[in-house]
Amino acid sequence: MQHQKLLLLVTLLFSTLSMRAMDVHEARSALMAGRVDEVAAALEPAVKSNPKDAVSHHLLCRAYYAQELPDRAVPHCEAAVANDSGNAIYYLWLGRAYGLKADKSGPFTGFSMAKRSVASFERAFQLAPTSLDAINDLGEFYARAPSIVGGGTDKARQLAERIQPLSAAKYHRILSLVAEKEKDYGAAEQELKKEIEVKHTAENLMDLVAFYDRRKRVDDAVSVIRDVINTDRPRSGPSFDAATFLTEQHRDPALAERLLKEYLASPARSDQAPAFRAHVLLGKILEDRGDKAGATAEYQAALALAKDYPIARHALGM
Repeated sequence: MQHQKLLLLVTLLFSTLSMRAMDVHEARSALMAGRVDEVAAALEPAVKSNPKDAVSHHLLCRAYYAQELPDRAVPHCEAAVANDSGNAIYYLWLGRAYGLKADKSGPFTGFSMAKRSVASFERAFQLAPTSLDAINDLGEFYARAPSIVGGGTDKARQLAERIQPLSAAKYHRILSLVAEKEKDYGAAEQELKKEIEVKHTAENLMDLVAFYDRRKRVDDAVSVIRDVINTDRPRSGPSFDAATFLTEQHRDPALAERLLKEYLASPARSDQAPAFRAHVLLGKILEDRGDKAGATAEYQAALALAKDYPIARHALGM
């Protein structure tokens, strides 16, 4: 009898763990698909009943970050780190959440958040020194942020030298950011071209597009975008970014519309290029075309995924 009770308890335990794992897996899939309201509905109750659930806190952080809601994202990222302090990915996203809050805050809060952001990026890199995402975010912060908040081109150069054996592409990207910060735009462009020579990917091509965008070299950016489209066959983040650029520059709206629709139908969607943002971009394209009904439908589609997304709400006059 005692043996049967023990067997029943073990069976129930494994059943509960399997259900939780399935729930987290489904939440992660929903996050990648841009269904952030579903993520919140599933995981907010989970972290209330189990505040030490680091995975759920992490996914909630990313769901709110995708909506550009730092005041909601930061506490969940902090909770994820507090409950799993050895996880580099959690520190990376905490740094991103602090950075988003810095961007949307006044000078005093922004200063504090920027310092916390770099500290989180540094910790992520310490925990995972071969993580290209951690290297990328830390290098970008060092190159662009002033020394008063922990940035500095000297730090960026040191990081570039340290990681060169691991990733020549990231080495050249960081050196490009340093050159751009120092207003040596010719050198910055050449370093980005070296990055592409080392590793010809859609992501690296978009680094060059972004540089041309910042330098207001729109025609050059559009030329590179053709290569991005041919390279990014799965229609992942770079195609979304290319469509974003074309929409903002009012260039080739038909191509931008096609890219966004192909992205929304792609299995390569992610929370870093949220589906609800794609719907908003489609809405802007249709609005510019004079199709107000179509634009409204796209904005409503965005809110169906993320009811609190500020840009979609604003577009609908909410």
